[in-house]
Amino acid sequence: MSAWEQLSHDPRRDGLARMRASDADRHVVQSLLNSAYADGRLAPFEHDQRVTELWQSRTLGDLRALMIDLVPEQDAGPSEKPAADRSVTSWRRGLPGFLVPSIGCVLLWRFAAPGLFWPLWVIVYTGLPLLRRGR
Repeated sequence: MSAWEQLSHDPRRDGLARMRASDADRHVVQSLLNSAYADGRLAPFEHDQRVTELWQSRTLGDLRALMIDLVPEQDAGPSEKPAADRSVTSWRRGLPGFLVPSIGCVLLWRFAAPGLFWPLWVIVYTGLPLLRRGR
């Protein structure tokens, strides 16, 4: 949730910038300023100056002026990755859970008891969820 959405009303909308700001709105901006200071995006004197202005502010438009260079003005659109990227990421995340036990069991079978290829059951059991993620 963006900082704009956390405010009681979005000051970027027409006519809303003149509305009075609540203490809850000021706390949202205070949190944003503190985060920006902690990230090194605000110098100490700049942080102090903005916090002072914050608690003297009366309208949502005043708050907007304090946060405009810290939060994107326009919504960037959907932040979700395309479905193809999500499936690749999910598949990559599941790969170690498939490879580690499969390779371990094949090595154990090879050096301890070569006979019936029992690691096939482990490979199938750990590989099925991986195949489902690929869809």
